[in-house]
Amino acid sequence: MNILHDERYTGTYIIGKRESREVGSNLVRLKDESQWVKIPEHHPAIISKELFDKTQSTIRRAKCPKKHVHLYPLREKVYCGNCLHRLSRVGNVTFRFVCRHSQADMNAPCHGLRVDETELESLVYEVLKKQAQILLGIGDVDVSGIKALSSKHTGNCQQIGEMQEQKRTLFEQMILGELSEREYRMKKGVLDAELTRLQEVQAALSTQLSQRQADEQTKNANRLLAEKVVDIGKLNTELVDMLIDRVYVYPQQNIEIVWKEGGFGSGGKEFQKNF
Repeated sequence: MNILHDERYTGTYIIGKRESREVGSNLVRLKDESQWVKIPEHHPAIISKELFDKTQSTIRRAKCPKKHVHLYPLREKVYCGNCLHRLSRVGNVTFRFVCRHSQADMNAPCHGLRVDETELESLVYEVLKKQAQILLGIGDVDVSGIKALSSKHTGNCQQIGEMQEQKRTLFEQMILGELSEREYRMKKGVLDAELTRLQEVQAALSTQLSQRQADEQTKNANRLLAEKVVDIGKLNTELVDMLIDRVYVYPQQNIEIVWKEGGFGSGGKEFQKNF
């Protein structure tokens, strides 16, 4: 370790450099430097700033990649439904998720909670596949309905344009003396009332059309996602990262999947199924 990186040697005191990884855990992680609070010249520096800067410029900084990165689909996604702590993955050849938080408390409802990783992955995939099949069974995009609504929207917009043109014509006629001011105001009042009605209709049509288009875009995106789920045939990291926020495992041998917002159309939960 390069001791010159330590704030003790530069005279700078740093607050908030690390934080606990989760509630109740002794594990800590380094926070982003933008979140640190630095107090320069807090205490006498062991070396001068000039020597520190010179030394740092000559040091070869090389990060050693982690040699043992355990990649698996449900990484950091599995939690105890009772104490809400993340379950630990343990094992050598075969793996399982266990609740370490309750190991020392024999009276805890989740004491001894464990679930086989392969069984859990299989169950989670079956839930994903079931949801995908439901989405694939939904009817195709209502193209004709959107076209009809769009045509109505366009026609109403044209009527508004014509009405505004009639108001300009009335004003020109009054300026040229072809209409009296009284006649102009009467005819303009009729046009204004109709124009207000058409604009209200237009606003409603715009809202409906935007919603229908957004719904169909979401439906198309979800159908593509559902097809991908079925085609892959098993749970993988990509599907989990796209769709799943958390998986809660309960002592009663049930699970609860919390979907990510936008996953299969909306955030929500697929509640409890035996494993």
